[in-house]
Amino acid sequence: ARREAEIASDRLASTPPAHAGALAALALALLSLGERLEAELKATEALAILAEYDGIEEFEALVQRAGIETARANGDREHAATIARAAAARLRRRAEPLGQRFRRSFLEDVADNAAIMAAAQGA
Repeated sequence: ARREAEIASDRLASTPPAHAGALAALALALLSLGERLEAELKATEALAILAEYDGIEEFEALVQRAGIETARANGDREHAATIARAAAARLRRRAEPLGQRFRRSFLEDVADNAAIMAAAQGA
């Protein structure tokens, strides 16, 4: 997974929103390999792109989850909680126009969204 994410990150560097998604995937792959500091650097880079664009349509939750998980893995619970609360609030705003059934599904059944909501509850 690491190599594929590195390739994707390199190939998508000219498209910042997609690059953020690839960086987040790389951060999670690195984290799974125990490379916590490098993972956090990649997640931080992805979060910076997210902030620059004030959100991204396709990979936003993945980027936020990578930020939460890498901050936690490096012992920065406060930073992880800050990311989780902001991400959960943004997800709730995005879910508002959906009907109740779809809103619940969006927040609970989409894996990255559910992870963010759980992290925010535990923050």
